[in-house]
Amino acid sequence: MTSSEAAFYAERIAQKEHEFNDLQTAFNKYKLKNSVKFDHLRKEITLYCNNHGLPIVEKENNALLLLRLAEMENALEVTRRDAESLHHELSRRQIQMNDQFILIKNLEEQLHVASPLSSAELEERKRALQNIDLDIVHQQMIYKDERIVELNNVILDKERQILDLQEMCREQGEVANSKTQAMRIVQKKFEVYNIVSIHAKIYAASIYLQLELENRGHREVATETDNWLWMQQHIQRREREPIVNGVNRANSGRSQSPGHAVANRSGSSSPPPLDPSEAENKAAFIREDDEDLMGLPTFQGKNLDQEASLRKKQRKRVTFDLPPAASRLELDMVTANDEIAITLHHLSDENLQLRKELNEQTTSMVDSELTRVVREGKAQSLKARAVAQGRIKDLEDRMAEFNQQHSAQVDRLQTEIETLRSTREWEVEQNAKLREQITQIRDKNHKLTEELDASEQANRDTELKVIQGEELMERMVEDLAEAESIIRYMEEQKHSILDDVDSLKEALIAQDQFIEILEADIVIYEEHIGILRESLGASKVDHRSLIRSKAFETKLKALEKEKEQIDRRSSGEA
Repeated sequence: MTSSEAAFYAERIAQKEHEFNDLQTAFNKYKLKNSVKFDHLRKEITLYCNNHGLPIVEKENNALLLLRLAEMENALEVTRRDAESLHHELSRRQIQMNDQFILIKNLEEQLHVASPLSSAELEERKRALQNIDLDIVHQQMIYKDERIVELNNVILDKERQILDLQEMCREQGEVANSKTQAMRIVQKKFEVYNIVSIHAKIYAASIYLQLELENRGHREVATETDNWLWMQQHIQRREREPIVNGVNRANSGRSQSPGHAVANRSGSSSPPPLDPSEAENKAAFIREDDEDLMGLPTFQGKNLDQEASLRKKQRKRVTFDLPPAASRLELDMVTANDEIAITLHHLSDENLQLRKELNEQTTSMVDSELTRVVREGKAQSLKARAVAQGRIKDLEDRMAEFNQQHSAQVDRLQTEIETLRSTREWEVEQNAKLREQITQIRDKNHKLTEELDASEQANRDTELKVIQGEELMERMVEDLAEAESIIRYMEEQKHSILDDVDSLKEALIAQDQFIEILEADIVIYEEHIGILRESLGASKVDHRSLIRSKAFETKLKALEKEKEQIDRRSSGEA
C-alpha cells in the first residue's frame, strides 16, 4: 500500500467519522425533541385532567399510560442503538487488530529475509531469480500472443460488422428501389383511374345531354307542330264532326289544343290529296328524327346540311289541280289548307334552324364540359404526381441521410480496423523484439553463469569476499537491531490493542448485562402494560362518557400518530 492510498483511506475514515458524529448529534437532537414533546404532552394531559376533574394517577389514566408506554419504547430504541454502535466499534477494533497482526507478520518476514545467508542459499536465490525472470518473460510472451489473438478477433468482428452494414445498405437500396417502383405503379394506376373517371364523367355528361334532348324531343312532339301529325289529327277531327247545311261548326278562330302554333282560319276543310310515297317518306322522316333524338349522345352523327336537304326533298308537294265546280266554302277550305301547308313549311324550317342551334349549343356544352373534366383530371394527376414526387424526394433524402450515416460509420470502422491492424503489427514487432531479447538474455545468462562459476572457484577464499562478508554482516546486524526495535514497538502496540480489546469485551459484557436488565424491565413493563390494559378495559366501562369526548379522542389520535411517526423514524434510522 502506497502513501497516497494510505492518505486517501485515512481521509475517508475521517470523513466517515465526521458523518457519524453528525448523525450522532442529529440523533441526540431528535431524542431531546422527543423528550420535550413527551413532557409537553404530559403537561397538557395533566392540565386537561385538572380542568375536567379526572384522576392523574397513571394506573387510572389511559392517556398517561400510553405516554409512558411510548417513552419506554423510545428508551428501548435508544438502548438498541447504543448496543449497535458498540458492536460497530468492536468490529472496527477487531479489523484494526487484524491489520496489526498482518503488519507484524510482514515485519517478521522482512527480518527473516534480512538475516545473513550462506553461499548456497545465495546461489539458490540467484537461480530462482533467473528462473523467475525467464518465467516472467515467457508469461509476457504468452500475454502478447493472447493479445494478438484478441486483436485479430476484434478485427474480424469489425470486418463482419462492415459486411453487415454493407448488406444493410444494399437491402435499404433495394427497399428504396421497390418503393420507387411501387410509387410509379401507384402513379400509373392513379393516372389510369383519372382517365377512367374522365371517361365516366364524359359518358355521364353525354347521357345527361341525351336525356335532355329526349325530353326536348318529347316536348316538341307534344306541341303537334309537325305537318304529318297535324294533318292526321285534322282529318280525324273532320271525320268525327258532322256537316250541318255545308258549314263546319269548327269555324272558331283557333284550335282547342294547347300545342297548336298555327291558327285554323278555315273550317274543317280537307288538305289536298297526298301520294302514298309522300306519306311513307314523311313517316320515315319522322321515325328518323326520333331515332336521331334517341341516339344523340355520340354527337358524331349526321351533317346538318344533309338533314336540311333531306327535309327539303321530303317536303310536302302541293298539287295544282283545278278545283271542281263546288261551293265557295270548299274553295275557302282549299285556300286555308294551302296557307296552313305554307305556314307548316315555314315552321319546319324554323324547327330545323332551332335544332341546328340546339346541336351547336349542346356540342359547345359538351366540349366545354370535356375541357373542364380534362382540366380537372390533369390538375388531379398533377397534384397526385406532386404528392408522389414529394414522397419520393423525402424517401431519397432519408436514403441519402441513411447512406451518409452508414458511410460515416463505415469510415469510422475502417479507421478502427486500420488502428487495430497497426496495433497488431506493432504487437507482432514487439513480440519479435522480445523473442530476440529473450534469446540474447539466455545467451548472456549462459555466459554469465559460466563466468560466475569460474570466478567463484577462483576467488572463493579471497580477502575481498571476506571484507564484503564482514560489511554485509555489519549491515545485517544493524538491520536486525532496527527490526528488533520495531518488533518490540509492535509488541507494545499489540499489548495495548489486547488491553483495548479486553476493555471492549468487558464493556460488551456490561452492555449485555445492561441489555438483559433492560429485557427484564421490558418483561416487567409488558406485564405492567397487560395490567394497565386490563385496567384500561375496566376504566373504559367506567369512563365511557370521557372517551366519547371529541377533544380526548383527538388527543389520543394525535398521540397514536406521533407514536407511529416515532416508530417510522426509528425504523428508518435503523
